[in-house]
Amino acid sequence: MGESNYQPPSYSKGVLKTEHDLNRGLAYGIYDLDLPMNVNIKTDWVCIGDPDEVGKAVEFINNCVAVIGDSGNFSSLRLKPASLPKL
Repeated sequence: MGESNYQPPSYSKGVLKTEHDLNRGLAYGIYDLDLPMNVNIKTDWVCIGDPDEVGKAVEFINNCVAVIGDSGNFSSLRLKPASLPKL
């Protein structure tokens, strides 16, 4: 985990949908590799995934923003928790 100055991209409130029917209550993996995680300690935003990839961003839950890259694939998840642990 690293500190960064990354901010979430411009986003709007919306809904996330998958291309496949998924069963509720089950976890599904997206990547086989661990994704990088960055924290902006000035704004408390956390980025899981690629902070540099551009695309469309949607806030699907309060303070939870998913970024879908121009390729149509998930690129990052931006979270702003109520509080962060001391780093």
